[in-house]
Amino acid sequence: MYKIALIGATGSVGSAVLRVIETYPQVFSLYSAAAYRNIEKLISICKKFNAKNAYLYESKKYDMDKDDIFGINLKTGSETLEEMVCDPNIDKVIFASSGVASLKALILALKSGKDVLIANKESLIVGGKWIKESIKHDNQLLPLDSEHNAIWLCLGKSCRASDVRRMFITASGGPFLNYPLEALSEVKPKEALKHPVWQMGNKITIDSATMMNKGLEIIEASILFNMPIDRIEGFIHPESRIHGGVEFIDGSVCLAAFYPDMFLPTLYALSYPQRLNVPAEEKPLELGTLNLKPIDEKRYPCYFVAIEAARMGGAYPALLVGADEEAVNLYIKGSITFTEIPKLIRKTLDSYKGEEPQTLEDAVELVNIGRTLAKEQFKKYL
Repeated sequence: MYKIALIGATGSVGSAVLRVIETYPQVFSLYSAAAYRNIEKLISICKKFNAKNAYLYESKKYDMDKDDIFGINLKTGSETLEEMVCDPNIDKVIFASSGVASLKALILALKSGKDVLIANKESLIVGGKWIKESIKHDNQLLPLDSEHNAIWLCLGKSCRASDVRRMFITASGGPFLNYPLEALSEVKPKEALKHPVWQMGNKITIDSATMMNKGLEIIEASILFNMPIDRIEGFIHPESRIHGGVEFIDGSVCLAAFYPDMFLPTLYALSYPQRLNVPAEEKPLELGTLNLKPIDEKRYPCYFVAIEAARMGGAYPALLVGADEEAVNLYIKGSITFTEIPKLIRKTLDSYKGEEPQTLEDAVELVNIGRTLAKEQFKKYL
């Protein structure tokens, strides 16, 4: 029985993790759960899964009485995440939240020897150097995101990076795959939030519409698999069956395919190095016709802005995270148009005149600087 600590329990990836735990109660149990601010849902999850420990990142007062949380050890405040991941009773820690709020806890979990599963691209992009330095053994840090999980599946535990020529990840193309280019400047947030495949939070759904999310995932893959950024490619794949793959130096190609559902990648990472039988209600994959095509720079400029930031390295990936957060926020509020998102992010990156990060704290602060510079560029030019 593996005891699980789940950070981001109330989000979409957290829901997939809980499905796996519920499906295999003889293998996994939820020991601790954490959320950013949704205390009602967090407590409900703890009660359903009989988890005795709940952690709320926000420390503000909550509107629940003692009867609501009876039997649950509730702690609040950012520092409690670090306490959570160091609990000696925990076998695996899952980071299913977004943003960099849990970055220090992630590094601490690795340093304490815990097996860590991650679906948090911002933490990897901002703190990748320090995260990699904290890993104690092979396969201690495992990817949950479907694209990176697919690459990991294709690589196999015995594969060496020197055997790989290229890596691939795919994107559905989002809601505007066949939308007239000249009309993209007019699309409203409610249209961009209608993703044709995945059900996700607002920020990542907008990032999927602009293809910024895929650019961030390319950077994430470069960090996870020690692969140069120019040897990782993104492809449009409307059927959303193939999620990632690898081309080896002998010319053979391995592609990992499954339905666009986080259940299987979560199951594979949680149960590693074993494989568990999938329940009968999970229908077998039907492939049908599969299409892969390059990402169009005119339709998805954000993807190429992200790749450019990765190539520049240093401060720019962390700045990208902050600038993108602010640009998406301004778009959702109606302050900028859809096509102004990449323009604002590019102007933000171009405006930075500072140094490279020397410490983890420097890297985290660069996210805030990216947000601030984006606000300044918005006031100047947009």
